[in-house]
Amino acid sequence: MGEQIRITSVELLDTFRQAVLDFRTSALQGLSGVSHDIRRMQQWIDHEQPMVWRQRLRRARAAVDNARNDLERAKLSRPDDHARMFFEQRRALERAQDHQRKAEERLDLLKRASRKLEHQATLTRAAVQPLVSILDADLELLVARLQALAKHL
Repeated sequence: MGEQIRITSVELLDTFRQAVLDFRTSALQGLSGVSHDIRRMQQWIDHEQPMVWRQRLRRARAAVDNARNDLERAKLSRPDDHARMFFEQRRALERAQDHQRKAEERLDLLKRASRKLEHQATLTRAAVQPLVSILDADLELLVARLQALAKHL
């Protein structure tokens, strides 16, 4: 710490100061991009995808109701037929129920993912904040001192 640096070129000092400024700008843009990406992902998981899957769930429930009604109508129209005769209607009902179950699972998955993402976003913001503080305060102070040093020389 007690060593002295011998600066022979003011231009090199200005070049270094400009490199520090460029780094600061680039780093702040990168951190801002991370924050933007996190907000965008939260928007997608919290708002956009649930709307999509709620709509799919509504359609799946309607398909289950239709398939159930088709099976009942088939049974009523041919009450004497053997149960195996309604294979296609039962198969359609099972497929519709499977689609409904998948949509419900996806909505549940989105709720869990939203909670996890919020937790991770909080941790990320907490980790990024000290970097932003360094970039804002410390590098700004370094640039000011470099500029004062260059004027002094």
